[in-house]
Amino acid sequence: MRLGSRRTYFQDKDCNSAKLYGNVKVIDERHRHRYEVNPAMVVNFERFGLAFVGKDESGKRMEILELSSHPYFVGVQFHPEFKSWPGKPSPLFMGLIAASCGKLDVLLKGEEHTNGLLSKTISSNGVPQY
Repeated sequence: MRLGSRRTYFQDKDCNSAKLYGNVKVIDERHRHRYEVNPAMVVNFERFGLAFVGKDESGKRMEILELSSHPYFVGVQFHPEFKSWPGKPSPLFMGLIAASCGKLDVLLKGEEHTNGLLSKTISSNGVPQY
């Protein structure tokens, strides 16, 4: 079982996930799972448009995938909800909400990363302002 905080290294700085995390090279997220992508199948998945944009420290375990032909298709091996708090959601959840509101481009073009942008877009009554 893969359990606890683990590092994920972004392979592509131009992907939505990296932008949502503030263009950092590495993130630490919590895991609790027994399953993973079979490395022998990665080439087949990539042939159909999936991009494995985050990998573990060995570069062999797939941690984050995206489908660039979709407005917001992100899959992760970790649990972003484990590090989300009221007023400070995971960057991936902010991306999902922004995409569902048609505002993902606005969020991704922000000069500051998700947490900084979030703190500046919440009004005094806790309602996001776009």
